[in-house]
Amino acid sequence: MVVEVEDSCVARVDFFPSDAVRFVSLEVDISLLDRDADVGSLRQELLARAAGAREENPGRALLARVSVTGRGPLHHDLVAPCACEDLLRDLRDEFTGERPFFWWEVCATTRDPRSIST
Repeated sequence: MVVEVEDSCVARVDFFPSDAVRFVSLEVDISLLDRDADVGSLRQELLARAAGAREENPGRALLARVSVTGRGPLHHDLVAPCACEDLLRDLRDEFTGERPFFWWEVCATTRDPRSIST
């Protein structure tokens, strides 16, 4: 923050961000994806959201928390053993060596059994 003072009074205050790292939350509602969407489709959607987050936070390293919500057949694939962990590892690999860094911190899915559509 920069404060300009004139005659012992605050004349102007300007905010300048000084953080180097920011947390971002990326939520994807799988019910809005194509009915035939698979984990690869979700991955592409998350990469697009990551690109948007980078544009909104230029020059900042980002830690992304992913939340997958909604109903759809994809939910069944995501609750399979290691599915989210594998997706997270793949997303992390995609950004290895990027500057400023982008780290996929966590991927959480809804556990509501109604989320599985047949």
